[in-house]
Amino acid sequence: MIVNKDIEIIFTFGDRHYPSNDKRIDSIILQIIKDIKPSIIIDGGDGLDGDMLSNFDKTTDQLSGFQKQLDSDYEWRESINKVSPKSTKILLECNHFSARLSKLTKKNNYWASDLRVLEQKNLQKLDELDWELMEHYIYKNSIMYVHGDGGLGVGSNKAPINQVRAMMKESTMSVVRYHSHTSGIEIHRNYI
Repeated sequence: MIVNKDIEIIFTFGDRHYPSNDKRIDSIILQIIKDIKPSIIIDGGDGLDGDMLSNFDKTTDQLSGFQKQLDSDYEWRESINKVSPKSTKILLECNHFSARLSKLTKKNNYWASDLRVLEQKNLQKLDELDWELMEHYIYKNSIMYVHGDGGLGVGSNKAPINQVRAMMKESTMSVVRYHSHTSGIEIHRNYI
């Protein structure tokens, strides 16, 4: 594949939900990254199911396996680093891992609130892997990448997509929003 070297390429994906992710899609994602060598790679979040961290009723299988999920995530990010080592890599905070972990350590278990080892970036070894964890990412003041809505203070559990649409009416940016398990990514354009 021939890519114009003067063009900055952003490659994005999200909602892998390991361990229920589709390994074929992962292979395709890696091949695309290898072929196009993007300048920026944005993981829209929810890479891990993190069921064991949720407040929902769980099966025995869902109660265990946290280290396996973290190890798999490390291997995934390492494989991306190998095929595109020079890319800037961004992981967006999300509801399945970031929010559940925060709730577990800060709201429900005060004793864990200051344990740096339990911070998401440390559990996922993001500094070691050269990935930056962000609530949202704004590209050239024109496109905002965000997992859902909650971090922006406009979220709603009942109709989060409507919150993004309302936000777009007042914004000068387009929004790339993940969190949609049906389509994977939603794009809301704002034409000025």
